[in-house]
Amino acid sequence: MYFYITLKKKYVYKGGKDMIDLIKLELYKILSKKLIIIMILLAVLFGGINIYANINPKHSGFDSVKEIKKIFEPYEGRVIKEDEVRKISTKIEEIHNKKKKDIELTKEENLYYYHLRDYMIQTDPMYLINGERYRLEDIKDEIKNLESKGKTNTFEYKNLDYIHSIISKREAPKFYYKFLWNISADFNVIATLTSTLVAIGIATIFSEDYQRNSSSIILSSRNGKTKLVTSKILTGVIYTFITFIFMNGIYSLNAAAIGFEGGNLPLSLFNGYEGTPFNITMSEFYLRGLATSFMGLLLYASIIMLISLILKNNMLSLLFGLAIYHVPQYIGNFITGNIGRILREINISEAVRIQSSFQYTNTYNILGNPVLYSTVLTTLVIIVIPVTLFLIKYFGKKQEI
Repeated sequence: MYFYITLKKKYVYKGGKDMIDLIKLELYKILSKKLIIIMILLAVLFGGINIYANINPKHSGFDSVKEIKKIFEPYEGRVIKEDEVRKISTKIEEIHNKKKKDIELTKEENLYYYHLRDYMIQTDPMYLINGERYRLEDIKDEIKNLESKGKTNTFEYKNLDYIHSIISKREAPKFYYKFLWNISADFNVIATLTSTLVAIGIATIFSEDYQRNSSSIILSSRNGKTKLVTSKILTGVIYTFITFIFMNGIYSLNAAAIGFEGGNLPLSLFNGYEGTPFNITMSEFYLRGLATSFMGLLLYASIIMLISLILKNNMLSLLFGLAIYHVPQYIGNFITGNIGRILREINISEAVRIQSSFQYTNTYNILGNPVLYSTVLTTLVIIVIPVTLFLIKYFGKKQEI
C-alpha cells in the first residue's frame, strides 16, 4: 500500500505527462488482476481451439474448408425452396438419430450433419412486429384490411406499411457457403465475455481507494478530486476499448480464415436474420454491429465506474454491476405488456449484444411514427453515456475525506 500511496502523491501535482502516468498505473492495477489474466488466457485458449476446429474440419471427415466449398460450388447462388428445406430437415434428423446411436456416418452424412447450417434458413420468414408474428402475405392482408376500414391514420397501419416497405423487395433465399461468418459475428457470445471482463476490471476502480484506506491521502491532494477522477475515467474507457478489440479480434479470425468470403451477401440470407428489417450486407452489419456494441459496452463501463464511486465497496460494486447487466431482461421475461417488453429490449445487455435489434422488425411509437427498435436503443445509449460521465465527474468532486 505504501508503494501505491507514494505513486499517488507523486502524480497529483503536475501536468499532462503525469496524467499519462496515472492512466498507466490504473491500467496496470486492472490488467495485473489474477482473474483478468485467467479469463484472457482462457479466451485465447478456447478461441484458438475453436478457430482450429473450424478451419481444419477433420473431425467431420474433410481435410479442409476448401474441400467443403468445392462440394458446394454447384449449389452456390441457387434459390432455396421450402420443399427442399423440409427434405433436408428430415434427413438431418435421421442422421442425428444415427449419431446418437454411435453409428459411424458416411462422408455425405457428415456433410449434412456439420455443414448444412447455411442451407437451413426460412424461405418465408416470420416477422416479429411488436409482439405479433406475421408472414409477408399476412402483412399485406392486414394493410388491406385496415385500408378498407379507413384506419390509415392509425399507428398500426403506419407501422405495418413501414415494415412492408422495407422488407417487400428482398431477394429470394439462396444458398451460399458462409457458416464461419455466423461465428465471427456472434455478438451474443462476445458480449458475455466482454461485459464480464469489464465488470471485473472496472468495479474496483474507485472503491479500491476506500478499501485500501488510501482515499484520505488522495482526496486531500490538490488534484485528488479532479485530475485523478479524470484519469480513472480515461482508464476505464481505454480498458473497455482494449477488451472489446481483443475479444472481437479473436472471433473475427474465424471469418478471416476463409478470407471473409460471403461478407458481401445480404444479411437476410444468414441463419437467424431472415426477418431482419435491414437491407444491408453481412459485412455492413458486422461493422455497424461493432460500433453499436462498443457504445453499449462503453455505457456499461461508465455505469460500473459510477457505482464504484458511489458504493465505495469492491464486492458490492461488482455485484450491482453484474445485476444491472443481467437482471432487467430476466425480470422482463416474467412481465407481460409494454413494461415487460421495455425491460426485455431497453437494457444494457441488449445494447451490448445488439443482435436482437438487427434480427427483428420491432418498432416504437415515437410521436405517432414507427421508429425501429435498434434506432431507439442506440439513441438512448448515445444520450445516456455523457450523462453518466458527467455524474462521475460531479460525484468525484463531491467526495469527502
